[in-house]
Amino acid sequence: RTYYVRTDGSDANTGLADTSGGAFLTIQKAIDVACGLDLSIYAVTIQVRDGTYAQALTLKPYLGVGPITIQGNASTPANVVVQATASNVCSASFLPGRWSLKDFKLQSVTSGHLLVVTGCAVDVSNMNWGAAPGSSIQILVTQGGIVQQVGSYAISGSALCHIFLDNGSVLYGAGSTTITITGTPAWDLAFAYVSSCSNYRT
Repeated sequence: RTYYVRTDGSDANTGLADTSGGAFLTIQKAIDVACGLDLSIYAVTIQVRDGTYAQALTLKPYLGVGPITIQGNASTPANVVVQATASNVCSASFLPGRWSLKDFKLQSVTSGHLLVVTGCAVDVSNMNWGAAPGSSIQILVTQGGIVQQVGSYAISGSALCHIFLDNGSVLYGAGSTTITITGTPAWDLAFAYVSSCSNYRT
């Protein structure tokens, strides 16, 4: 099943049509609806159309095999911006199922990490990592969390760290990953900081 999210949609819609009268307005609504299903052996895609979505996302547990994939614009990920003010942009904590995030840009307006994965597994691909102001981190993985970074990606903003791994966490790279850096982003602590039995596998 595919759910659609558009800036001209409505959370009163079913989310099942790629029109203003059918699509959801918020990504979180699509997440909540998808996680309310019994997926059995099936997967769900949440297709997010171009625009800026000012909302913090919380990934949730679901029943079934999955995964649930949230995807934006494959050719121009920066056309789909998800941002939050003074909070983490996307969080996943101790989830039994696997989630996949691809083809969009995450950024924080004033403070807050971009992606926080705690004790569960999330795949990311073709992302654009924007600014994470103050002491915030672009990819924070902790308490045994696993992030698989599939393929190449872009960085367009500064942060305390791009990658921060702690408490037995792992980030797997693709081996031949190309990171495209635009502008002059800086990392006050380190590009990648790995501690407490964690592992960064490029």
